Amino acid sequence: MPFDGYRFRNVPTEADDYPATVCLGRIVNVDYDNWTVDVELDSNGAVYESVQVGMPYFYGPEGEGFFAAPEVGSRCAVVIPSDSSDPFILCFLAFAEDAAPYSSTTPQEAETAEDEPSVEISYRNGRPTLRPGDMAIAGRDGNFFILRRGGALQIGASPAAQRIFIPIRNLIQDFAENYGIELAGGKMKWEIISEDDDNHAVKHEFIWREYAEDAEGSVLCQIGELGDNYFKFVIAPRLVDIKSGEIKGDVTFELAFSKDGERILQCKKETITVNGDRKIVITGSLDESCDSYTQKVNKNREISFKKETKKGQTSTENLTRKKEIIAPSVLLAGGNYMVVTELLIDWLNSHQHPAGDPTTGPPSTPIMKQLVCSSKVKVGK
Repeated sequence: MPFDGYRFRNVPTEADDYPATVCLGRIVNVDYDNWTVDVELDSNGAVYESVQVGMPYFYGPEGEGFFAAPEVGSRCAVVIPSDSSDPFILCFLAFAEDAAPYSSTTPQEAETAEDEPSVEISYRNGRPTLRPGDMAIAGRDGNFFILRRGGALQIGASPAAQRIFIPIRNLIQDFAENYGIELAGGKMKWEIISEDDDNHAVKHEFIWREYAEDAEGSVLCQIGELGDNYFKFVIAPRLVDIKSGEIKGDVTFELAFSKDGERILQCKKETITVNGDRKIVITGSLDESCDSYTQKVNKNREISFKKETKKGQTSTENLTRKKEIIAPSVLLAGGNYMVVTELLIDWLNSHQHPAGDPTTGPPSTPIMKQLVCSSKVKVGK
């Protein structure tokens, strides 16, 4: 191989039977537009310019195949063909480095550690540990692509941001510190919203659009560190900011659960249908405020309490049948009054008793039962 000590461009061989030569070198320059490199040989310092890089597979001119852009400083093997063809990069090589000391992982390996041959040199260069048959692509910044034997596939930007495809039960497992999905129908995200030495508060947020063409969302669900709450569900048609999750108006429905176990409900109308039994147990107090209240009970209704206080200007009950009050005493009108009819008052004011000795006689006009005895309100026996 002729060499005059200067840089030169792909000197072809002079005869077809000249033997091909493989030389070791390193990349000193990369032309990313034309996919060529300049290579400096280890043996004599010669520099071959505009050398193309060989690939596992390539088919032109559409650019299909497996290829990578080399970097300055990488080691390689250069082939100088036996014919008049230009030289090319055959492959890339690792740098020699001191081997790591032998480390055992099991008692059996510890027993045979002394029998292991002494290894003084290594070409690992930071590559991950692979098993026979594994294939990997790794970037300098920690991203990787690994095809593992058994069908498993790993794709990641870092150990904390990767996806693993496992053929057993067709499992897809994601690993991430923060995770988000952007879809035409809405978005989902899991994120760490604060970081300190002891705690990492997280929040999970889901936003749904009613129609894919909507600029904003209509339904919001948040779970995690929400201030006073752990859970919040909101319906606000086209009022949920798709980026921040902020509500830009009045909500139609909102349900929240606080960290203290309180349920907070806000809605325009609520309908509860229970086909079976419904039981409500309140150990504290119950406060209700409403404009109108309607309750329908088809069978029996039983209420037990020590004291009942009702405040209101008017109370009306419309009953289709009788109402029975069983009590030691019944106080009407809140004082020493009784309910009488106008007919009874007229009779009391107009009746007379004949004089007698020593008392008066019976009234001259006998009182009629219908004046004082009600046909609907009666005294129980």
